[in-house]
Amino acid sequence: MKHGVLRYGLAVLVVGLLGVQVASTQSPPPARAGSLARQLVGTWRLLSWEDRAKPEGPWTHRYGEHPFGLFIYTADGHVAIQVMRNGPPDPTAPAATGLAGPFHAYYGTFIVDEAKMIVHHLVVASDSPSQVNTDQPREFQVMGDRLILGDEKVRRRVLERLKPKDDLK
Repeated sequence: MKHGVLRYGLAVLVVGLLGVQVASTQSPPPARAGSLARQLVGTWRLLSWEDRAKPEGPWTHRYGEHPFGLFIYTADGHVAIQVMRNGPPDPTAPAATGLAGPFHAYYGTFIVDEAKMIVHHLVVASDSPSQVNTDQPREFQVMGDRLILGDEKVRRRVLERLKPKDDLK
């Protein structure tokens, strides 16, 4: 089972990255603005994926306490996201989020609203059909090599920038 999920995840990642490459050769990326968009450019390792039903509630970990994942933002405006569960399912995680199983991936383009500190992921393809052709706005903060996506009240994704030759685990 685990190998099947890993193979499926790798296949989605490869297809997603190929899609980003094809998209970059077929159409111009959306306009980029300012320094915040440039700060996002790079490959980010997911450290935590946390949600809660209400601001004062407990955090849940849909993909485990230490999920596997990469968020890739390119200088020409493309984004690719891959997340995989590390460990057994979290029985307290809300099931109604619309995300599929132990692996989640999508790709598309991104634009940054610097005034509102929001990155918009314009999803082209996803393993979750409800996300295809949608705008997925995410509040964000970049602090050096740390990226936080979400409002930190009910949604929080914490990532660290990968450096060349970093281990992907």
